[in-house]
Amino acid sequence: MDHYAVYVSTNDFLTVEGAATETTTGTSVTIGGLDSERTYHFAVVAVNLSGGMDRDVITIEASPLPGTAVSGNITTNTTWTVENSPYVVTGNVTVRDSGSNGNTATLTIEPGVEVRFESGTGLYIGYRYYSRCYHGALSAQGTSVEPILFTSNADVPAPGDWRGIVFQDDTTDELTLLK
Repeated sequence: MDHYAVYVSTNDFLTVEGAATETTTGTSVTIGGLDSERTYHFAVVAVNLSGGMDRDVITIEASPLPGTAVSGNITTNTTWTVENSPYVVTGNVTVRDSGSNGNTATLTIEPGVEVRFESGTGLYIGYRYYSRCYHGALSAQGTSVEPILFTSNADVPAPGDWRGIVFQDDTTDELTLLK
């Protein structure tokens, strides 16, 4: 086998004859730009070294999970909205200024937002690199009707699945509001 050819359509199909390959890869693929309101049909075909493959296929049906994947540094004021919820933290998120202007970066989380953490990830507010301080703040003010939920993204959540929300020494206290 040389590689895999991946075919994607919003309609079911039985053959890839004449179809354009959506993505060709060695052993893994990421397909972006899918609409969470639509259902997609996928076929994965093994392509041999001479480019040959079986063009008759059976597709699998899938719909993208709703939500927004997040990771990395947040260096400007950012709001996580109910419309884009749930937010799935796939790598550590650090809220901190960019260092160029020294202004505190604030992450605001709207009431009703759900934040789900992959195993071993966390949310860090503020950051220090040797003597340089990078200030950050968190404003997460839920209500009794629309609470903000921070939880594990595991199928069966358990204590310790995720690292938590860590307020570093460089958290800007007067801008950090929790309710």
